[in-house]
Amino acid sequence: MPAIQPARLKHQTAQLSEVFEQPDLFLRNIHNLLRLYADRTHRTGQAGEPPPILESYRVPQPVLREIILELRPHVLSNPQAALVLCKFLWAEPVLECRLLSSALLGQIPPIHPQLVLEPIQEWLETQPEDRVLKALLDQGFVRIRLEQPEFLKGVIQEWLLHEKTFFIRCGLWALLFTAIDPSFHNLPEIFHLLTPFIRTVSKELRPDILNILQELAHYAPQETAFLLRKNISRPDSSDTAWITRQVIHEFPMPIQESLRNTLRST
Repeated sequence: MPAIQPARLKHQTAQLSEVFEQPDLFLRNIHNLLRLYADRTHRTGQAGEPPPILESYRVPQPVLREIILELRPHVLSNPQAALVLCKFLWAEPVLECRLLSSALLGQIPPIHPQLVLEPIQEWLETQPEDRVLKALLDQGFVRIRLEQPEFLKGVIQEWLLHEKTFFIRCGLWALLFTAIDPSFHNLPEIFHLLTPFIRTVSKELRPDILNILQELAHYAPQETAFLLRKNISRPDSSDTAWITRQVIHEFPMPIQESLRNTLRST
């Protein structure tokens, strides 16, 4: 992998933008660029997370960020071509291509949000691996979260009621990414939708609920602790006390003690 030289990388990504409306040629060029910056010294387990299921060039994040930055004006000026390009990128069974697809899709102006949602729904049907799933639910909804929040709320509610556990997972993670988005300021709405899942949670969803509450404990510790406290002693909350014990160490120390007192009194 060559050292990243900002001026050279800028020139290389500018060449990508020249074929933005030619997806076949774009794919050829993006593979050449990713291959150039591939980390061939990486060994499984070095990064502290499981290796990707998809093929990966293990390209450094600054390279992907520069590609997205360079292409963003073209996405804004030609959203239809951007949508086509996103579909071509997603069809490539390569981690970086799908991450780029998710990020570019999220930059398309959501004048008609259903046009952005349709490929997301289609791709979710394939049940992508977690790092791709979370990128799609986070980056893919960036502008919809900001400009069409009621539309997104309806999508999330539909997923949370889905018969398939996978789509419930999608709804829960989409809730988290909405909660921690700096543009969002209505945590009570998020907690209202999350409440049934902290009262009674299936074994399949327990890892997701715990991970989401850990994130919320860091992002909004007071509000998250209040949510747990008010549900611990409810007769219809069979799992809240157990969940609280699993995540209590993620809170600041004074809040931990408050939660322990609540647990002792139940």
